[in-house]
Amino acid sequence: MFFGKLFICLTTFAIIYVISTQNAAELGLVNGPPILTLFICLIIGFGVGDTFMGTVEAAGRHLLIYCLCLFIHSFTFMGTGKPQVDIYAFIVCFFWFL
Repeated sequence: MFFGKLFICLTTFAIIYVISTQNAAELGLVNGPPILTLFICLIIGFGVGDTFMGTVEAAGRHLLIYCLCLFIHSFTFMGTGKPQVDIYAFIVCFFWFL
């Protein structure tokens, strides 16, 4: 998850850097783009990446718990006298743990 946050943060920084460099050239700033603006955008980009990756991680955990409960529930007898296993739930749970 850290690399996803870092990717989003650096991508946002790169986009803002290109835009601010072009605007600095148009405004005639000889020292280049303002450093404080880039630093603030870097912090905001990390916050956005952290929020997005936290949501993705929570969705993954929810899916894992759902599949695990579905797999455990599939060990019912279903009126046949022997346990029936849902093969799709088994496959999802097996590959999720890999």
